[in-house]
Amino acid sequence: MALRSIDLTGTDTFGIDDDPDKGTDAATKFEFRRLTPALEGWVRDKATSFTEGVDGDAEGHFEPNKACLAMMLVALTGWANLLDAKGNPIAFSTKKMNIAGRNLEVPDQKAIDCLQLDWIRELHEKVSNVNQVEDEEVKRSGS
Repeated sequence: MALRSIDLTGTDTFGIDDDPDKGTDAATKFEFRRLTPALEGWVRDKATSFTEGVDGDAEGHFEPNKACLAMMLVALTGWANLLDAKGNPIAFSTKKMNIAGRNLEVPDQKAIDCLQLDWIRELHEKVSNVNQVEDEEVKRSGS
């Protein structure tokens, strides 16, 4: 079978597994853009950093939460049915930002601050697996 390119068209929508309204029209849905290799690389690079250790050698640091937050910044394009603590809808707000040479409309800090860290981690995993799942589906289909 020949290699297949990443499908960058359209968006993907995911929910949170613990959403009490999961499977209904009232469930919260998060919409994501597909990531180019440059954007995915930018996100992955956020997971590690290096500092100079006491002996002068470089010390590597693994920072997975930074990568999860970076994923939300470059991939999240909107949401539906996200409510505040009082049950009021929260509007999705954005700003313009240049990331990895691309001018993007990204969630602003107010939008990111609405998300619980557990949701961010779960959504990061789902978005990261989009192209892997497609590859597995192609293998099963025999295409």
